[in-house]
Amino acid sequence: MTAETWNFIGLYLVSGLIACGLMTLTVALVENTLGSYWSPNEFKEYLSKSKAAAVVVAEHMVVWMIWPLVFPVIGWELFNWLKVKRAEKYHSQFVLKPQHVYAYTSVEEAEARAFIEDPLGRVPKVPFGHLNAGWKSFIAKGQPGFELKRAFDPGQKAIGEVEKGPKWLEPRGRHEGYVWMLKKRIQAEFVFEWD
Repeated sequence: MTAETWNFIGLYLVSGLIACGLMTLTVALVENTLGSYWSPNEFKEYLSKSKAAAVVVAEHMVVWMIWPLVFPVIGWELFNWLKVKRAEKYHSQFVLKPQHVYAYTSVEEAEARAFIEDPLGRVPKVPFGHLNAGWKSFIAKGQPGFELKRAFDPGQKAIGEVEKGPKWLEPRGRHEGYVWMLKKRIQAEFVFEWD
């Protein structure tokens, strides 16, 4: 959970303790004046005579009416946090992540874009050249309802410049490829470019 959520929970618990304290003080104040046994009419008359007691009781009632409403908010925050953690764990098996996905495409369009023109004839004249077997395996994983999308991970940014181009402390981690997606979850990936 985020720091803001923990702060919110802490504030909630502190306000609850204050509410309990107000309740205890209110009961003690009333019992001190009216005794252990008092009727609603006696309590109403007591509040009309003592403004300080009326203020304390009013504050107490406001806190106790608002305080329980915070439970759904904390529950919602916890639910979202668990949802994000589950998604992160699920997607850790893939190089490309949902945030790298940027466009719908089709198998035909992807294959048309992936033909490599090699003047020396060393690359097979099939989509993705030498990676064609991997592409076919990826396409075979497609199921009804899956969506084919393009994905691009730019990796790390350049940390410095030298005369002949960018300088990297380590590989940039750039990846480009395609993913099968279902309900915002990656089901399979095919990475054709990386460093």
